[in-house]
Amino acid sequence: MQNIAVRGHEESRKDIWEVSDISIGNFLELLHLRCKDLPWLQSRLQAQLQLHAQWTSPSIQNELLAIVSDLVPERITTEVRKSGYFGIIMDETSDISRTEEVSLCLRYVINGETKETFVGFFATASTEGKVLYELAKTAIKKLDLRLANIIAECFDGAANMSGIRKGLATRMKECSPLGIYVHCYGHLLNLALQDTMTENETLRNTLGTIQSLYNFLHGSTKCHALFKDIEIHEEDVALTLKSLSTTRWSCRWAAVRAVLEQVPRIMEALVTLLKDRDPKTYSESNSLLHSICDFEFVYGLMVLKLILSNTDNLSRYLQGEQMDVITAKKTADAVVKTLSNCRNEESFTLMRSHSDVIAQKIKIGIEGTQFTFRDAKVPRTRPSRRLQSLTGETPAAANDSSQQTAKDHFRITVYYTSIDKVVSELQSRFEGNDQEVLCALGEIVFSRSPSINNI
Repeated sequence: MQNIAVRGHEESRKDIWEVSDISIGNFLELLHLRCKDLPWLQSRLQAQLQLHAQWTSPSIQNELLAIVSDLVPERITTEVRKSGYFGIIMDETSDISRTEEVSLCLRYVINGETKETFVGFFATASTEGKVLYELAKTAIKKLDLRLANIIAECFDGAANMSGIRKGLATRMKECSPLGIYVHCYGHLLNLALQDTMTENETLRNTLGTIQSLYNFLHGSTKCHALFKDIEIHEEDVALTLKSLSTTRWSCRWAAVRAVLEQVPRIMEALVTLLKDRDPKTYSESNSLLHSICDFEFVYGLMVLKLILSNTDNLSRYLQGEQMDVITAKKTADAVVKTLSNCRNEESFTLMRSHSDVIAQKIKIGIEGTQFTFRDAKVPRTRPSRRLQSLTGETPAAANDSSQQTAKDHFRITVYYTSIDKVVSELQSRFEGNDQEVLCALGEIVFSRSPSINNI
């Protein structure tokens, strides 16, 4: 009823204590609510109404809001000054009016309790490192806090924030030499997975097919009901297909797992919908079956399973309340070690055999249809004319020199490349910035105070 507006359309103050279906604003509605359990408040307002002095007019409400808006930052800064040292968290975004806004939060410890408080939005015409630096200095000084007491800086990984020369983190060293720059560990993991999966064509196409499956089978009540009613076989698991999260890549493991463990059920639903008279349903089911009946899709699922299942626990830990930097770094190192140990011929062969099992389920699902399963093959590549002129090779000779078996293609181009990419991304992102200093400080704190659970 009230939404979030403080003021109402019709602020009648004659009978605040009476029930009304007119929105009179949050302030007056709250007074009406308290009149129910505070009889003296109702009598006081009723008496003051005769004197025309209820102190509830729009101008008084605005003045009260202004007083509160001054008191809140004042109390926050009082606690921060008492704490001594503090950290800042800054991020930028644009609002509905396309105005660039920068949010500022303060993090500090008071009486043994860690607090994180929002202190305001600040409009900016530019998000360059220099502009953000001046904005941060002005905002901190306006709160009457010392810039030299900043010991932690939480920004994202954009160049204007983390640039080694002109980024905000680098510029903050001028006024806050003790400040340690920290990039959100959960975001670091998301970026590592994003760069890995969007760079590899096989993984990128597989993720696209998974999202299309979800959109099609859950996009209409008819398709969803058909998929839900299909009998579950003994070896299958009844899972709901998941949409791919656009911001949390690690959550995509649930989407991949739902497809992997329900291949026969998905195939049966698509083959059944292929017989539908609706042109759109027929076209989409036909397109999805064509994409699924390919060994490249199956192998992409298996590689995604390897990467996402091994990073899932790390993602959950990084988003937990009890996360500390030392355990986070050790967990990330353990994930890197696990993935690196999978980079060998034996693991590739095992994954290839698991892919053949999934492929066989798909072949069974399309029996009696016009579809055929496309086995593993090397994609056709045609060298550019410029490359041919530089090497002096004819098109036929160039093709002969680049021939490789399907097994070599999937081992080198898909399997090894994906593992190498995700390992290098995790190593570079979890070892950059001031993380070595942060972990060293964590070791000191834990060694002196074993009872401390987090930093």
